[in-house]
Amino acid sequence: MGTDEYLLIAKKFNAPIEISGFEPVDLLRGILELVKML
Repeated sequence: MGTDEYLLIAKKFNAPIEISGFEPVDLLRGILELVKML
């Protein structure tokens, strides 16, 4: 599964997306980037 599938969902629901890793610092960075997009 690549990023294209997620982009389709983001466009359908007009929502920001952020793809991150599973390490705690990666998750926190992903959350921060999502908050910046709001």
